[in-house]
Amino acid sequence: MLNSLTDLFDEEKCYAYVRQSKGTQDLSCPACRGTDIRKNGHDKSSVHRQRYYCKSCRRTFTDLTDTVVSGNHIPLQKWVACDLMRRDLPRHRIARLLDLPDDTIDHMVEQLKSGLYKSGSGSRY
Repeated sequence: MLNSLTDLFDEEKCYAYVRQSKGTQDLSCPACRGTDIRKNGHDKSSVHRQRYYCKSCRRTFTDLTDTVVSGNHIPLQKWVACDLMRRDLPRHRIARLLDLPDDTIDHMVEQLKSGLYKSGSGSRY
């Protein structure tokens, strides 16, 4: 998975990290919570972002749906780096390393405390 710092620059490995955080056994539709899910190609904005199709409600979603990263302007690589560093480094040091404001890192760390996936999030559809 992520074996070195340079892996953080590899978008494919960052998406794999997000998928591993959720676990494939927990893959369910964010709209109906159905588990009859099929892979459905990749997102247009990123060749590494897997799309999924729910056979129960016929909706699609991606790896980032219902994550703290979804709809955020901060690149996925910085979210993953922050998640990996937040237990070992002070927030101000993470901010310097990721070239982000301290208050942004504070917000990211608070969001990441419960994991990349939003717990108990309802349907956004």
